[in-house]
Order: sequence, then structure tokens, then C-alpha cells
Amino acid sequence: MKDAGDNLDELRAALRADAAGVAEALLGAPSKAHSTKNTLRWGGKGSLAVEVRGSKRGLWFAHESGEGSDLLGLIRHVNGCSFPDALAWARNWTGLEADEDEPLKARARSAPPPPDEDEAAEAAAERAEKIATVQRIAAGGIPVTSATLGEYYLKQVRGIPEPAAGWPASILWHPGYRALLAVATTPDGTVQAVQRIHLGEDGGKVGAEEMERRRLKGVKLTNGPLEGAAVRFPGDPAGPLLLAEGPETGLAAYPSTGFETWVALGGVGKLAPPFGRRVVVVADDNPPTHDARYGQAAKALRKTVQRWRKAGVDLVLATPWRVRRRDRSDMADVILVEGVEAVRERIQAALNPASTATERLPTEQARRVTEEA
Repeated sequence: MKDAGDNLDELRAALRADAAGVAEALLGAPSKAHSTKNTLRWGGKGSLAVEVRGSKRGLWFAHESGEGSDLLGLIRHVNGCSFPDALAWARNWTGLEADEDEPLKARARSAPPPPDEDEAAEAAAERAEKIATVQRIAAGGIPVTSATLGEYYLKQVRGIPEPAAGWPASILWHPGYRALLAVATTPDGTVQAVQRIHLGEDGGKVGAEEMERRRLKGVKLTNGPLEGAAVRFPGDPAGPLLLAEGPETGLAAYPSTGFETWVALGGVGKLAPPFGRRVVVVADDNPPTHDARYGQAAKALRKTVQRWRKAGVDLVLATPWRVRRRDRSDMADVILVEGVEAVRERIQAALNPASTATERLPTEQARRVTEEA
């Protein structure tokens, strides 16, 4: 009889050997525009990536939700199933049978062995190298000014006004990459991750032809460990804290309120909101959870909000429109359509829903609502 761990290792190895086939069976055809020979990607922006070659073969990561693991984890992620059900799916796909003498509970609870000291040291060295690369990229950035395409993109393309105190120091322009930089730091100020938003010569997001010419894997590229890092915009530490997913969403919300803002470069769930302070999650208007193609973002956000509220975080959710559109739009889109004041109103509506609703009622009806409250 094989050891339970041996059976599980054999199954994982069989899945890795056919990583591309497993991924396509679960997710359908990958995006040709965003995939490479080593990495297949799915979603309109290629946000879900599966490594199919090299040392990371069989690993996946969903940039919108911040989730990722091995192929057994991908089976659970896509099918929403338990670990035993994922094992059954994997055995059916690979043709490997479970050892009949092996108890089911032992199989279900089996886990890969902990990494040895050499693996841990290798992982630490790889992390340090990634952070060093990020810090080199950030060091090449300069302040965003009217002389840079970065400001043109923010103001003219996205409609984001410059904050009263100027653009935050965490938003930079990199002339070499011709990219806007969003620099994420740890609470002690250490630069740990960076996102590049590559622009074309016209100041808009770089197009497909230029991406191919410049050998860019995407319009937005993120480097560095994301856990514990945020793009930080200063504000009153005693006031509400805004949490946003993506630099444009954060920059759209920040000038409208002046509230301190933390921006996640992956899923907002990677942030660690404080206790004892009002927190506003500035969400995109994502499709519903049952949407086959784009529902993962809403599902991940819902889980994050539930987890934080259960832990005791004083949390409210601000969405872009009074009537949900479910079209993946964000607060920057609100500015383009309705102006920066509309963003402030949406955030205030989340903070004070009763008073905001009352203001919209006719005078007599508003009086009755106030009296009943």
C-alpha cells in the first residue's frame, strides 16, 4: 500500500504534467492576446494566469481576487467544490485511482510536505530579488507634472483631477517605460511592489500593436510581493479610510474626499484594514457572482467583506452608481460622466445611507422619515 502522501504527490505531478489541458478543461480557451508560451491567461484583461511551463508549472493566480495555489486549488476555485471532490475530479481527469486500502479521510486531509530549509532559503532569496527589482523600477520614477504624459492620462483620459495637495508621492512617472507607476509600500515605508500602466505616445493606454513592438505582456504589469503592501495616499488618520482596488479607482476617490486612501494592486483582500476606524471599500461595479466570465471579482469581494466584518472591522461599501450597472466600471468612470462631486456623493452615501436617502425625498416625506427614525 502506498503512503497517502505518495498518492497525492503522484496526482499533483500528473496534473502538472498536463497543466495546459487541465486549465483549459476548467476555464475554456485562454486569451491569445494575453497568453505566452509559459503562461496562459483568461479574462478580458488576462487577470487569471496559469503557469504551464518552467519551474512554476501548475501554479495559478487570479489578480482580481488575489487568490492562487496549485491545480487542485484551481479545481476547487472554478468548481466551488470541497477538497475530496477536487481529488475525485483530478483522478477522473488523470486516470489515477486512489489506493483502496487508504482511508478517505486520510486522503482528503493529506497535504504536501512542508518545504525543507533549502526550499525556504530559495524562496526568501527569490522574494528579496523581486523586491530589489521593484525598488530599482521605483527609483527611476519622477514626480507627475504637467510636463509628463502621466498627468495627461490621469486628467484628460481618465478625468481625474489633481488633488489639492498635488499628486501623491506614491504615483510617479517613469520616462524609460513611458508608464505611470503606482508604488506600494509596507506600513514602515519600504517599497515592496509596483504597478506600471504603460501609455502610448498619445497619452492613452498602450495599444496592441505597440505592446507587441515593445514586447509588453500587458497594459498593466505588477511586480513584487503584494501581501502587506499598499499604494498609500495621505489623509487625516482620525477620519475614514478608503480602500480601493487599482490606482485609478483610488485616485478618483481621493481628490473627492481628501480621506486617507490605501490602494491594493491585487485583490483588496490582501490589505489589512485597521480596527476602531471607519473603513470604506471603494468597489468597482462588477458583474454578479453567477456571471461565468467575470463573476469571480464580485465573489472574492463578498468573501473579503464578510471576513472583515466578522473580525470586527467597521466597514461600508461604496459602489460607482446609484443604480448598479454591473459593467466593471469604476469611480473614474463616474467622474467622466457625472463629475468629481458625484464620487464624493457616492462615498458619503455609503457612510451615511439614511441621511442621504432622506435628502432625496420630497420635503413632507423626508420629515416623516426623520420623525420615524
